[in-house]
Amino acid sequence: MKIKLLFLLSLVLTAFAPHAIGANSNNCPKPDFIIDVRTANEFTPKHIDGAVNLPLDQIGTSIYSLKGIRKDSRILLYCATGRRSEQARALLEKQGFRQVQNAGSISEAEQGLNICFKPK
Repeated sequence: MKIKLLFLLSLVLTAFAPHAIGANSNNCPKPDFIIDVRTANEFTPKHIDGAVNLPLDQIGTSIYSLKGIRKDSRILLYCATGRRSEQARALLEKQGFRQVQNAGSISEAEQGLNICFKPK
């Protein structure tokens, strides 16, 4: 319960300060952006607090609509199963984004996976 509360708090703080640099329990930097690549119909009823909805079929162009996005931004992606977020990861890396991680499914992302962002 305590871990879930801390994770939710970190997501809220990320939403209000998307460019703040922090670290999780493993001294890993937190993501600058959490992106849900599911459709708007999937996103609306349930999503991670602080996540931005950029569906897979739009992410290639809509990623640039995020205020403060940079090629070195730490981006955490998730979807329903991890398949679409993996496709989005590959696409963003082809576009030159260097710190993109696939958190997998929404339930895996909600569990607070400790993703370490390391520059390539």
